[in-house]
Amino acid sequence: MRFIKLLLFIFICTASIAVADAQTGKCLNYEPEKVSLRGQLLRKSVVNASNQKETIWTIKLDAPVCVKADAGNEFNVAV
Repeated sequence: MRFIKLLLFIFICTASIAVADAQTGKCLNYEPEKVSLRGQLLRKSVVNASNQKETIWTIKLDAPVCVKADAGNEFNVAV
């Protein structure tokens, strides 16, 4: 449950970005802009670093996107 909350927090923070048009090659920006993502929500079971099994949620996007780096934050890198 803690991981799901973390995942949702990360999703809200990092996915609070502008919608990119994959056909035009526009990259998304990090927060505070908002975004709409289209894709399939997937649930997976994985073994974490503590060798414990846990469930994670991921999004398989319908189309690829890119995200521009945020110079003011070392964690918000270009992807």
